[in-house]
Amino acid sequence: MADRLRPELVAKGFTPEIAARSFALIREVTGRKLGMRHRPVQLMGGIAMLNGYVAEMRTGEGKTITALLPAATAALAGMPVHVVTVNDYLAERDAEQLRPVYEALGLTVGLAVHGQPRPDRRRAYECDVLYACNKELVFDYLRDRHAVGRPSAARFRAARLARPHDEAETLMRGLHFAIVDEADGVLIDEARTPLIISREHESEMAISLCDVLLGAARRLTPGVDYEVLKADVEGAGNAARSAGRAGGALEGKTRPRRIGRAGAGGGVAVSEGPALHRSRREDSYCR
Repeated sequence: MADRLRPELVAKGFTPEIAARSFALIREVTGRKLGMRHRPVQLMGGIAMLNGYVAEMRTGEGKTITALLPAATAALAGMPVHVVTVNDYLAERDAEQLRPVYEALGLTVGLAVHGQPRPDRRRAYECDVLYACNKELVFDYLRDRHAVGRPSAARFRAARLARPHDEAETLMRGLHFAIVDEADGVLIDEARTPLIISREHESEMAISLCDVLLGAARRLTPGVDYEVLKADVEGAGNAARSAGRAGGALEGKTRPRRIGRAGAGGGVAVSEGPALHRSRREDSYCR
């Protein structure tokens, strides 16, 4: 039955007639696998969520199996589905409880939780339906955005094609269909705290280029290529204390001379000399 329903969902979308047939199938499978059949209030909640509305349900009305209706319907239509919960415990509980229903419909269900190995996490995102905590999902989204730039389904596919599957930098297959459990908590209360991700960036200037520049600076001759003007020792000490840690050798400042040619008539001003010769390596510079 699910195999016959899939092409119609893909071709025609969530029309009332096809959505009703999908819900009827899911309701029957849920009754056989879990011993629970969706009640009218749950069917109405499922229709509301499938059409993009917020469904408010009281405690005990069965939100878990209500969300199953639109999640399975969208997955049968070929959309990657994310079911978002407020913590890892609920994500794992709901995924395991509903797994028999998804599998009976020919769908796969994955779980993304904190501390999960990356290969396992990638396999979870490959599933038809993914259960995840809101923070885990957002951080994975941010990491993927770092990898591919502005997110889109086309960019995610391109990033996956560019590398072998096991070495792909991205996890998500794009943003297609999501169901948010405890929507008020996730979208209002939790949203007050920004989620920020950072990563180390390699220096824009290559180390090899720095070596070349330092080598050129070492070849400069004091009094020929540059001059050192003696500065007031007390003033230099005050400047050092203002800067935090100066390396004890702020003995002067540089009046650069122009050497070589730059363009039609200009020269190159060099002020590396005192920094290279008058600063202590341990205190001021890495080199």
